[in-house]
Order: sequence, then structure tokens, then C-alpha cells
Amino acid sequence: MPKKRPEKTDLLRTVPQEGDSPVKSHKSGCFAVLVLVLATFLFLCLISYDPRDPSFNVATPRTQVSNLCGLLGSHISDALVQLLGVGAFILPISLGLYSITLLWAGSVALSLADIGFSLLLLAGISCLMDRFSFGAFLSFPSDHPAGALGSFFHTVLGKFLGSGGELLFSCTFMFFSLLHFAKVSPGRAVRVFRSPAAMLSDMLRDSWNRCKELVAEARQMRIPLPAVRSGGNRVNGLPDESAQVVGSESPSPKPKEQWAKISLKIENTEELLIDDDMDEEPCAEAPCEKSNGKSATWKALNPLESRAPVSQTDMEEAIDEYLSEIQKAQPKPRVAEKRPEPEAIKVVESELPRPIKVIPRADEALPLTATPIINETGDYVLPHSDLLDTPPSSARAVDEKLLEENASVLEQKLANLGVRGQVVEIHPGPVITMYELSLEPGIPLRRVLNMADDLAMALKSGSTRIVAPIPGKDTVGIEVPNLNREIVYFREIIESPAFSQSDAPLKLALGKQIDGEPFATSLARMPHLLIAGATGTGKSVGLNCLICSWLMSCHPDDVKFIMVDPKRLELSYYNDIPHLLHPVVTEAEKVPKVLSWAIKEMERRYELLSLSGSKNIESFNEKVRLGELPLDDEDNPQRKLPYIVIIVDELAELMMVAAKDIEISIARLAQMARASGIHLILATQRPSVDVITGVIKANFPARLSFQVSAKPDSRTILDTVGAENLLGMGDMLFLPPGTAKITRLHGAFLSEKEIRRIVDFIKAQRSPTYLQEICKHVSDGDSSMAQAELIDDEKYDEAVQLVTRLGHASISLIQRHMRIGYNRAARIIEAMESEGIIGPSDGTSRPREILARSLESVPDR
Repeated sequence: MPKKRPEKTDLLRTVPQEGDSPVKSHKSGCFAVLVLVLATFLFLCLISYDPRDPSFNVATPRTQVSNLCGLLGSHISDALVQLLGVGAFILPISLGLYSITLLWAGSVALSLADIGFSLLLLAGISCLMDRFSFGAFLSFPSDHPAGALGSFFHTVLGKFLGSGGELLFSCTFMFFSLLHFAKVSPGRAVRVFRSPAAMLSDMLRDSWNRCKELVAEARQMRIPLPAVRSGGNRVNGLPDESAQVVGSESPSPKPKEQWAKISLKIENTEELLIDDDMDEEPCAEAPCEKSNGKSATWKALNPLESRAPVSQTDMEEAIDEYLSEIQKAQPKPRVAEKRPEPEAIKVVESELPRPIKVIPRADEALPLTATPIINETGDYVLPHSDLLDTPPSSARAVDEKLLEENASVLEQKLANLGVRGQVVEIHPGPVITMYELSLEPGIPLRRVLNMADDLAMALKSGSTRIVAPIPGKDTVGIEVPNLNREIVYFREIIESPAFSQSDAPLKLALGKQIDGEPFATSLARMPHLLIAGATGTGKSVGLNCLICSWLMSCHPDDVKFIMVDPKRLELSYYNDIPHLLHPVVTEAEKVPKVLSWAIKEMERRYELLSLSGSKNIESFNEKVRLGELPLDDEDNPQRKLPYIVIIVDELAELMMVAAKDIEISIARLAQMARASGIHLILATQRPSVDVITGVIKANFPARLSFQVSAKPDSRTILDTVGAENLLGMGDMLFLPPGTAKITRLHGAFLSEKEIRRIVDFIKAQRSPTYLQEICKHVSDGDSSMAQAELIDDEKYDEAVQLVTRLGHASISLIQRHMRIGYNRAARIIEAMESEGIIGPSDGTSRPREILARSLESVPDR
């Protein structure tokens, strides 16, 4: 069998070692002093710990640091206190003891077992301190006196082992650690309770035996290796058998023989076993083959002579050569041929992603249309985009470096407010820039939502809106206004593909999204729109943009308007355009009559749709275009139905005049008018619950909110907060129908001159053709229908007989005799007054005068 190969470490152990050299002792002493200085520094850091000092967990504007070791000391002490609590003092104490031992003994060997038992002792102490809630010490936290480590062990052990098991295992950890450092076995430790004197004698005996062992080891280490001079071709070392060591009576042990073989390979080294000037003495010579084939003479040395130390590097090289020769002499075992492994797939490392991803603006490369869009339909030409102002040429490029710097400032401001996170994406836009922030684990979302005002003050921005979370992502969006705000021009939206290439009916050009992408939608899909916003926030300009979107894309035969403008200013531009069914209504008293006509028109259209078998106005108009419908009652072909858009500029004013009638009419139209092609747009500057009632709000799924004054107004219009943090000047939030995802838009700007150019262009082609039916309905009033509604009560005739028989009338009289409610009795009294049966009230509680003495004198209805 081949000889077993000795290990290199075993051979190194057999090499006799010299005592510590002066250089080594000097290095050891310097190292011990440095360790002692470090221990003192840590101790000073801990005793002067102040939780108010700046650290990794505390961001404070304080300029003075109370820690004795300055800013570095405050950070180090905070880290140790957070991790170990009061147990952090174990670290400087252990380092101090180690340095003192190192100075006293010269060298102290630390093993992995020592480090492991140190950590075990620290874990046990920390767990017990946290278990028994160690009291306040200095400025250390009292809730977790043992820091994160003690809290972790207390939680884990308490959860799985209970309080008894936790106490038992903690004491066991400390017991075994102390036994390890005291070099005492568990049996001896147990005997301390039996006989302290016996234990003391055992300790003294062990100490004496240990001292004897140290003395024996020291004597053995002083025995030198035999060596010879290295002059010429002489080689240091011992011969195999012929060389005799002076003063030795017995042959060297086996390890010495191995070392003799190793020493044969050491030649021409700088450090020799003896000095070159030492005299040679005659001795028995024995030839030995060197690596070059020449013989060498060996000489034994006197062990009492001084020797120069051999360097560790030369010794290891000699051992390596010796082991390689042994390996060559051994027969090589057969090794099974390895099958060729498949070729490894080369993985090309891609470039590391940027820490912050800057999304380019959507309108960065959006060119303006060179030629104006002109649509001709028969004798009518739609207004072209050349009537609108051309946006000034401005650079839309994104400065990524500036955005990344702003992101760093944002992260720092958030950290000062106690929210730690990292900006992962930046979405620049014409008005605002949204920073997507990825929060660290453990930060509640509610905390981020409630700090919009604090963040706006920290960033010195006008208003900051927080979107938490961003739909479809695990990040939080922080929308910060740009320093230089761009104006979104109406022409940009009209000429964009989102609007010009859309075939949807009643398409709207609203503005741009936060990243600059033009946004357009359709009123037919909504089908009604509720607009709210405080005075001066761009609500009227946005309403003009909606109307001009239809004027520039819809034929007068396709879309008709009914406009209500109680303020008599905002919608006065559109008087006498061919799209109007009636002149702009400026009197609030006429609005209920206009809405009642719209209800009648809705019912008429539903009858037409029912007779034609059409589901909505689009299918009806398609059948009219194809000629699939029969002739009407006058043998005329059916005409297509235009869309009717009812626009109310100020709903709050109307609700003050006739709230109940208007609310009922709006609710009926909103619920049923979609399929008939009648759509409502309601705008108000006071989005309170008495204006936007629950009935109106439930039937308007699409809502558009400009800046409002308070959070309750934002909740009223959008069912959520956020509109109070908008910037004004067209900045708005759009809630599409059928979804809870709110889209922030920057409304387009449309000047008064542009509106007049569009309106004049339309008026020059056609004159208005008002619908006589609605005009007569509004001017004359529908008094007969109103009366019919008032007296449409089965108890009315009975009430008339009662009052004519008794000779006086009052609401309470009708209530008592007919057993009806107050509201119903009041309506009957009002109907009698309108028919001239009773006289008006004199302002007192006296009964009213009867003008008709019998039922026969009542005029026919």
C-alpha cells in the first residue's frame, strides 16, 4: 500500500519554534495598546450616549453633539445601543481584558470556540435583560434595554419555549460560556456546591499542573535543530543516518526524522541556521545527493551554539517540495475518464440598471401639424386649426441630471420627516413631475398620505399631491409642481392623434396628462359630466374647451346645444350659432321649463326608437341613412336625430330658485336620456351637498374637478380627497365612468380671441334656426301642465266640495277632514288658489276666503 501522505499542517506543528523575537514582541505590544485604545474609545462613546444626537436613526438639525467622541461617537454608540442595549458595554470590557492579557502574557490565541462562547454569553445576558425589563440606565431606551438582539432572543425563546424555557436556556447559555472561559468542567462546577475547599484545591492543582506543562513546553521549544554551514555546495540539514547530534544519546523521534528530510531541500536561502563565520569542526561526513546531482558533506552542530531563525516562507516552501516528492513516489490511482461536459452557456452581464429611471415625456417628440385640419361637409366647412394660436416653440427635452438631483433632495426631505424610501422612477411633465417612491418595509401608507402639507413646506412648493398607492404598482407617487410651468395650448390637443384620429361621437379635447400625453375622450361614453371647481381655477375655460371641441369636429345637423348661463357672461360668445336649439338661457326661472321640454323630447325619441326597433340613437341614425325606416305620419322620410347637449354653467344658482323641480328633471334626464342622445353637462363652483345632491351625484358617473377650497368639497365631487391640492389654472382630476382610477389632467388654454374666431367662422356660414316648439314652451310657459300637475290628486274634488260647503279653507282643515298629510293638503290649497276657488292668504293663520260658493261655479279644467 502506498504510504499515507502527511499533512502540511501536521509537519508545521512538529517544527520546533523559537521564542518570540523582539520584533514580534514589539508588534504584539503595539497591537495590545491599539486594542486598549479602541476599548476606551467605545466605553467613552457609550457612557456619553444621547438619543438626541444625530445618528443613523435620527435626523436632527442640532449642530452641537453631546457625545464625548463627537459625531463618529454618536453614530457608533447609537448603532451599538440599538443592537445590544446595555449589553453593549460587554464589548469594550472584553476588548480591555483582552488587551491587558495580551500585554501581560505576550501572546493570546483566540479560537473559534472562544468567539462562539462569547456570542452565546452575550445572547444569554441580552435575553435575561429584556426578559426582566432592566431599568433605565444613563440615556439608554427603557422599553428594550437589551437592544434588538435581546428583543429577538426574548421574542423567539418566549414564543417557542415559554417563559420557563426561556429562563432555563438563557441561564444554560451563560453557564456553559462561563465554564469555557474559566477552563472548568461541568463536574467540577457542580462540586462547588459540595465542597468549596475541594474545588479550591482542585483549581490550585490544575494551575500547578498547567504551569508544569508550560515549563516543559518552553524547554522543548528551546531545543535547536542541528545545522551545518552553507558555504559552496554545502546544504543545511541532517544526513539520514551518518550525522550525529552532539549531546544526544537517543535517536530523534519520527517527526524529527521527517524534518531532517525536509531540511535537505533547503539551500541557498538568505537566512541560515548558523552564521557564515562559524568555524567548522571535523566530523563524519556522508555523501547526499542534491537536486543537481552533486554530493554534499554533512556536519553536526553543537546545540548550544546560537542559530539564526528560519523564515516561515522558506520553511513552507521546503515542506511543499517534500510533499510533492512523496506524491510523485506514490503510484497514481486510476482515474475514470470524465465525460466531456456540455459547453457552458455564456452569460453576458448586461449593464447595471440606473438607480433612478427617468421616463421621457410623451410630448417630447410630438410635432405640430404643418397644415391645418380642414373638414368639408356639403355646404358647411368645419373650423380649421389655423384659427387657433400656434404654441411657441419650446424645448421639451428632459434634464435627467437635474431630476435625479431633485429626487435626492426629495428622499432627504422625506427622511427628515421620518419616511425612508427610494425614488425608482421619475415622470416629468409640462406642469408637474411625479416621483415614484418605493417605501422601506414597515412604513404605513396612512402616514405618507397625511404628510402632503409637511412635504410641500419642506420642498417649498405651492402644493404637493400624494397618490398612494399608484394603481397597479407597489410605489407611492409624489406629484411636485415644476419650477417653470408650461402652458398647454388647445391647438396641441386638437391636432394630436388622440383627438384628430378618433371616430367617437361627441369627442372632447380635455388637455394633457401628467407626462405630457394629449388626452381626449367622448361624452357619448360618459354619458353625462359633472364639473366642479372654485372661482378662478379654470372651470369656465375648460367648459369653453369642451364646446369648441364639438364646434370644430361636429356638423350643426349632428349636434345641438341648449345652454344655460345665469351669470350671462361665460356662454354669451355662442349666441346665434347654428348649433343652438334656443338662445342662451340667462334667466333661472326658465330653466325648469327648458328641462321639462327636454323630458318631453326624450319621451318622443324613445317612442321613435321603439317603433323603429332601434336600441339607441346610433342605430336609429344608421337605419335612417340606409333608408330602412318607413315613412312618418305625413308620408315624409324619417330624419336623423341630432345629439342634444344641455350645458348648465352654474348649478348652484338654479338650485336656489327651484331646487326640487330642477333636481327631479335632472334626475330623470340623467337616468333615461342616454340612449335617446340627450346628454347633460353641469358645472358649479360650490360642490356642496345641497347643490350636488345624492340623486344628482348617483346619476353622474363621470366627474371633472378643478381645484377646490377644502377636502369635503373634494369628497363631494370625487368621493376622495386630492382636488384641494391641485395647482389651479386648469389643473384638474378626471374620474372616468365605471372606474375608481382618477386621472390628473392639465386643461388646455383657450383664449377669448380664439373663441371669437371660431364662432365668427361658424356664423359666417349659417344663421341659427331655433326650434319654435321649445321657444314657445319657454316663453308662454306650460301653465296648463303645471296646473294639471298641481291638481292631479284624487282627493281634489272632495276637498273643493268640503271648502265650498263649510265656507272657509285652510291646510289644517283639509288635513283633519280628509286625513292626509301636510304637503298634500298644501298642494291642494295652492291648486284651489290658482283656479280661483279660494283667495290668497293674508299672512295670518286665519282661514282663506271662498270665492266659488259651489262646485258648479268652479271653472272647467
